[in-house]
Amino acid sequence: ANTANLLLARSAARTREVAVRLSLGAGRWRIVRQLLTESVLLATLSGALGILIAVVGMRLLTQLLANGRDGFTLHAELNWHVLLVTLALSVLCGVLFGLAPALQATRPALMPRLKDRSVSESGVRLRAARPRLTQVLVVAQIATSLLLLVGAGLFVRTLVNLQSVSLGFNRDNVLLFEVNAPQAGYPEGQVADFYESLRRRLSEVPGVRGVTLSHASLLRAARSHGMTLDGRSITQGTRVLWTGPRFFATMQIPILRGRTLAPVVDSTGPAEVVINQTLATKYWPNDNPIDRRIQVFGPQGPMVTIVGVAADVRQVAPDQPPRDEIFLSSQRFPTQEMAFLVRTDGDPTRLGAAVTRAIRSVDPDQPVFGIAPMTKLVSDASAERRFSLLLLTLFAGLALALSSIGIYGVMAYSTTQRRHEIGIRLALGAGTRDVLGLVVGQGMRLVGIGLLIGLTGAWLLSRVLTSQLYGVSARDPLTYVAVALVLGAVALAASYLPARRALKVDPMTSLRSE
Repeated sequence: ANTANLLLARSAARTREVAVRLSLGAGRWRIVRQLLTESVLLATLSGALGILIAVVGMRLLTQLLANGRDGFTLHAELNWHVLLVTLALSVLCGVLFGLAPALQATRPALMPRLKDRSVSESGVRLRAARPRLTQVLVVAQIATSLLLLVGAGLFVRTLVNLQSVSLGFNRDNVLLFEVNAPQAGYPEGQVADFYESLRRRLSEVPGVRGVTLSHASLLRAARSHGMTLDGRSITQGTRVLWTGPRFFATMQIPILRGRTLAPVVDSTGPAEVVINQTLATKYWPNDNPIDRRIQVFGPQGPMVTIVGVAADVRQVAPDQPPRDEIFLSSQRFPTQEMAFLVRTDGDPTRLGAAVTRAIRSVDPDQPVFGIAPMTKLVSDASAERRFSLLLLTLFAGLALALSSIGIYGVMAYSTTQRRHEIGIRLALGAGTRDVLGLVVGQGMRLVGIGLLIGLTGAWLLSRVLTSQLYGVSARDPLTYVAVALVLGAVALAASYLPARRALKVDPMTSLRSE
């Protein structure tokens, strides 16, 4: 759109030059070929520069999105299909928006253009300064920019909501790492003892407030199993989490009813479980589930007694609702790989070396995997949404910049071509405010139409974004109004600057030059 406006303006400005060339004997199609060659060359060079920017930009974008994260992969590279389409669009843009002005500029009626510049050419210029095509292109840019900015605004609010959502546990000051004792050669009967020895050793590290473990850390995938309660077989998946001593206290998960899991002293005694509030509300909405007996791991699994109801934890991602969950004791039901959760007094990353030494003191050959703070795990859970947010924001900002340039270019050319008119108005006593209102009002009318079309389009297409949002409606009026105000303010500045510059010209100088 900006290229079209630029070429339209250039053709209007060169009307007298073309008339002189034609009067000196140049053929019409020769002039058309000249103008067309210039526009295609301009478009091709612009396309080549765009490819260069794309190559550098993809590398910078990959580094920006990775942000130091391990294992981040973004397959962004030049694709020949995309490259050919881009070059074809560049050439097509040059041909289309270069051919039409060239044909218009080489129309007959040379004598009026050459004989009376003040009347004829100014009339031609004023008609060319505000063609319908230029106005349509500006309106389309404003509408498209508003669509992208609305999407970016909704994503920003979604990200803010995700950062403030309650996960059901305290994510701060927690260091996470994983250990797999069976893989290190421990027999099945010694796995639970090794994990308990390691937990006690870590508790003695200075700066550690509490240590617990689970077979799958929070916000990561855990096993789902069926269960049987009151003779009913529940086939749908219930998340089962094997936990160590002081799990709820260390992760600061409230116990709403009953108590936590007691340390296992006699492995032959009755087994206990804690369920979350979602499961309790689903199957015992008007009753107390404490001391109820259920069968876990399907019809052949052991019978366990519910001793407590814990607050819900968002197990998968911050924007996913809590699911049914059962907490078992890892001492009674040992498993292979376990995640250790170490709550510290301050920054958990500072204790990484001390924690590693504590592990080596228990078993020098025990490998440790994925040592990282819990806040990083929470951040990674919403990384995909942040990735989409960043891309959309970058493209929305680019669209806003292009729209501003387009409005500025159209208004700058329009006000330059209206210097004669502006000079007459000022000479006849028009005030600065009157002229500013006239010129800026012309641009803001186009902006207003573009905003109206963009708001309507965003409202109609809002359902597309519904699944990607959290805590904000796809038709949130605050976002729509804020984006419209920002875009309107930028467009106002782009219209005001050319008008202000035109007012600095002396009216008599402008009149004499014409």
